[in-house]
Amino acid sequence: MAKVLAILCSGRKKGYTATLLAEAVESAASDEVSVEIVHLHDYRFGPCTSCFNCIRDPEHRCTLDDDFGRKGQGVLFLKVREANGWILADPVYMWGPTAQCHLLIERCYPFVWSGELEGMP
Repeated sequence: MAKVLAILCSGRKKGYTATLLAEAVESAASDEVSVEIVHLHDYRFGPCTSCFNCIRDPEHRCTLDDDFGRKGQGVLFLKVREANGWILADPVYMWGPTAQCHLLIERCYPFVWSGELEGMP
């Protein structure tokens, strides 16, 4: 069964972006596809510190002690790694992505080296 991670980057769990994401989730879910909604504000993770442990480590895991690190055992890291696809819902503030959305993308740097997300929609 395919697993899709529906990621809400907005701080508003019941705002307009969350409503749009709910519609997308409803359309994507089926007998062959499970969808899990993730609200980024429920997780504790910060910016990449450019320590480059994810490059040096043979398993390419982040060493930071937060929900996206813990040497590949952070709860958010595991969710991202196990997904077959993402639905990214992010409001546009100041003509660009929100800080939480940017943090998520930035913290996916270990996957650049491991190739685990290669080809994922």
